Amino acid sequence: MIQEDYFIKLIKDCIKFFAKLIFNNSIEEIEEQLSESEMDDLSRYLNLFDAGKVDEVKILVKNLAKNNQFDTAKVGILF
Repeated sequence: MIQEDYFIKLIKDCIKFFAKLIFNNSIEEIEEQLSESEMDDLSRYLNLFDAGKVDEVKILVKNLAKNNQFDTAKVGILF
């Protein structure tokens, strides 16, 4: 249990680091910059993930990454 908590904290810290490195913003600032459609996409991904549909989310996130748009990377990092 302690080991899982450590790895989850480590992953969250890495995500915060990459958000600051790539976008020069904190996670909270990135969330504020998202458009309404991007927030809807993020909510949909999180709901699918919570429902246990991990494979479906992986496909959606891969398709999102194929767009090669800088703004879509924000949704991916927040997910």
